[in-house]
Amino acid sequence: MAVDIKFLIDGADRGQPTNPDEFGVSVSLDTNINARIVSFDNDLNFVGGAYQYIFDNLVETGGCSLIDVEVQYECAGIWKRLANGYIIVSECSFDLDKCQVKTKIYDDSFSTKINNNKSIPFYSNSDITKNLQTAVPPTVYDVSFFNAASGDFDVVNLVGCIKIYDALKFLVSCMSDNFVDFESDYFRNQINNDGYGKTLMMTNGLAIRTPNQAPTQMTFDKLYEALNKKIRLGMVIQRQANGRPLLRIENYDYFQQLGESCNLYDQPNIKMEFDKSQLYAAVNFGSDPFLYPSECDGGNGGCTFPQIAFRGFRDETFGILGECNTGNVMNLKSNDVVFDTNIIDDIFRFNNDQYDLGMVLVDCNFFGPTNLIFADDQDPLGYGGHVYNSDYINEQVSQNWLGGFPNSLFQYLSVGFNPFDTIVIANSNYAVGSEPFWLIDFGSNLDYSSYNGTYIPFGNQFYDPNNLFDGQSYVVPYTGLYNVKGSIALQKILLGAANFTPRNFRVMVRRFDSTAALLQTTYSALSQTVLGQYDMYCDFDVQVACNVTDLIRIDIVGNFTQIGGPLGQGLLNTATYNGQTRATNLYIKGEPFEPTALVDVDPNAVRRLDYSFDRPLRMEEIEAILDNTSRPIKFGQFDDPLRVIEGYINKVDIKSIIKQDASIQLKSNKILR
Repeated sequence: MAVDIKFLIDGADRGQPTNPDEFGVSVSLDTNINARIVSFDNDLNFVGGAYQYIFDNLVETGGCSLIDVEVQYECAGIWKRLANGYIIVSECSFDLDKCQVKTKIYDDSFSTKINNNKSIPFYSNSDITKNLQTAVPPTVYDVSFFNAASGDFDVVNLVGCIKIYDALKFLVSCMSDNFVDFESDYFRNQINNDGYGKTLMMTNGLAIRTPNQAPTQMTFDKLYEALNKKIRLGMVIQRQANGRPLLRIENYDYFQQLGESCNLYDQPNIKMEFDKSQLYAAVNFGSDPFLYPSECDGGNGGCTFPQIAFRGFRDETFGILGECNTGNVMNLKSNDVVFDTNIIDDIFRFNNDQYDLGMVLVDCNFFGPTNLIFADDQDPLGYGGHVYNSDYINEQVSQNWLGGFPNSLFQYLSVGFNPFDTIVIANSNYAVGSEPFWLIDFGSNLDYSSYNGTYIPFGNQFYDPNNLFDGQSYVVPYTGLYNVKGSIALQKILLGAANFTPRNFRVMVRRFDSTAALLQTTYSALSQTVLGQYDMYCDFDVQVACNVTDLIRIDIVGNFTQIGGPLGQGLLNTATYNGQTRATNLYIKGEPFEPTALVDVDPNAVRRLDYSFDRPLRMEEIEAILDNTSRPIKFGQFDDPLRVIEGYINKVDIKSIIKQDASIQLKSNKILR
């Protein structure tokens, strides 16, 4: 089955290598990017005219150049193209005494144009490529962002954003010097021909907080990796009818619907084994970076999304039930690119400049070609929140990759709880004359806990059948939405100097994790403003989303509304003002979130099998595999199309194109019988 091959260097036959039978090709799966990569692994030795041509190129260019190579094979007297690539002059090894050069051939698209340049940053307003070719910057659209605390959109101060499809197309153009085209049905079709739809858009921290159309510094590798972790993507290099390479990025389902590239029937000596690298003990979700609400506004708090387990953006790992003996962790955590709603809100409302140069992705809604574009506002927890990028919380990532949620979360997500098991009712029982107090003044926002080192005590646990409350800390028994309400009775200012100085208060419901690290502060409505000579009270009634084992504690902040203080402000068991009496009391009750729509899955229940065998390939089969690396291959033990299965390339290694012998490794979730 030997075949003749030849190499055209810059379009001409300048001499053939002395070892053409060592020219081989391999196709390997890169699991980090879900792509099959073509490589030519063996060195070729050129002498004579080919040596001189490459040597002269080195002298003229200094070595930083590519020499075009086309590999052809003879079929029925006709030379046909098999592959295109480059000689990278700077990687050649020259034997000056023998006038011989040793070199590899690199494929002309991914390796030389994409992989080697994937980490180069490009600004979104650049009009030149890596090597100073003309580039067309992507269109910048003005987008209305919203205040995550209120849900109010700012329709005046708009943020410059670009579609994710346009960003990827631009990066491919810049990396490849316009040599590689780009396409993605998945991203392009998110906005229909009439200009309606929802799509991810790219911006940066400076453009959000200014706001303006400040350009974004983008790198292909970080952007693609982050998108892949959230969506489950794949990429492939395709050869177009005009001969130009095209980089296609699609979601996982696209590649599962493609027809086979070739049929390898009647195959003996097939080996099958489990792909142990794809057996997992745990799954890691999350977005890096992300913020808890308390970390916003320079640590003063203010963001509203609680980062609930599995339904937020936080970094978290869940185990997988089962008997598979493995230590592998499926890594689905994105890095370097901002998805987290709290970070976006922190930039937009609190002017956080830490992400000025960073890539920020925001889901946006288009309502026709002439109407304003709005950032997508959703409420994934169902409690009246306003959240950016709800399609990329950990729950949705799990759906994209696993088709459900890890089975270890079944009890946690699918089974609700009885709200009555969460109820606590408590009152204060301060000794008269020894009531707790703290200092307040004009405008310093002094709070009870900072002064006392403790939180407001409710010593009389009137109702606490499950021992959830110790007088200051409530231990959250189930993940859910908790109603925390009550009143704080406040003593008049005992020093007469403040009798006519008005004051007001807000109760702060503080949420901590189990280690007592502050996660979130939720403020009550502002109390009435009352002169210092009167007792008064401050009511509170807030909703707090909590994880199991979180802690809830009650704090209060007060201020004089005119210059005064600092003076002591005491608490009371009861207080009456303007005919209304309130007791210092606390009521807490939890409700389950809406149950997840996902089903529990065992990622290891999907068979991940490796099949391997050796087989001589016909040249048309080699050509079909090289031109369709993402398509499955049908194979079987018998010459029977009904007794075959499809497998996707893990690795195809052809040591010699001339000899055509191949070692083939295919991945499948089906058992060949």
